[in-house]
This record gives sequence, C-alpha cells and structure tokens, in this order.
Amino acid sequence: MSSRRQNALHKSIQIRRRLMVYDVLDRQKAATPDCKSPFKGYQDAFERLSPFQAFDVDLPTEKQAEDFNVKMDKMTLDLLHKMRDVETALNSHLVEDEKNPRYEELVALEKMAVKFSNSEAKRLYEERARLIDPEFLLCHVHGLDPNIVLKNKR
Repeated sequence: MSSRRQNALHKSIQIRRRLMVYDVLDRQKAATPDCKSPFKGYQDAFERLSPFQAFDVDLPTEKQAEDFNVKMDKMTLDLLHKMRDVETALNSHLVEDEKNPRYEELVALEKMAVKFSNSEAKRLYEERARLIDPEFLLCHVHGLDPNIVLKNKR
C-alpha cells in the first residue's frame, strides 16, 4: 500500500473515531436533557438543542433571510422616522418659544420625547427578541408553524 493511501486511510479512521465520540456525546445529551433551566443565550440554546437536530433539514432560504432583513430594516426605519418627527416637533416648539422660553413645557416635551423613545426602543427590542427567539427560529428551520408549536408558551 502506498504511503499516500495509508495516510488517507489513517485520516479517515481518525475522522470516523471523532464522529463516533461526538455521536456518543450527543446521545448522552439527548438522553439526559436539561428541561428545567431556561436558555442562557443563543450558544446555550444551540448546545442544548443540537443533539436533537436532524441534519437533513433545510436552513432558511435566501428569500426567507432577505425577508427577515427587510422586516428588521423597515422596523428600524419606522423608529427613526418617528424619532425624527418628535425631534422636529421639539425643535419647532423651541424656535417658537425662543424669545420667551417656558422651562416647564420644555422639560415636559423632553420627558415626552424620552418616554416615547424608550417605549419605541423597548417595542422594537421585544419584537426583535420575538423574531430571534431560538425556539421560534427552530420552528422555522424545521418548517413548523410557531403559532401552533409555541401556543402554550405565549
């Protein structure tokens, strides 16, 4: 047997051994899942759910990824437009009252602007968190309807 062929055979055996070890580890994780503690993040969700992953499942298509990006861009632009409108209203009020400022009204307007900004940012954050929820994404990856699968959770 040539040395190239022996090296290729040796590498193939090493790879198969590693895959067998990972397969055993995945089976152990699948046999004793941690169902009681919530996910700590995306990495934790991936590590805990990957033993159950079926590798013949399609990932989101380019169109689905593009639709997701378009939706996120639209939400961000909407928020920026609303923020611009609030800032424009505040600036117009400042121009009108430049000669005779009323500090109570300015403080009230700034409080309203901050409150609106915080509520819109929170809404956007919650919407993104809902769309990026690992369980929600797994439903889409596996072609399941998240409204049906996750109905008890919501």
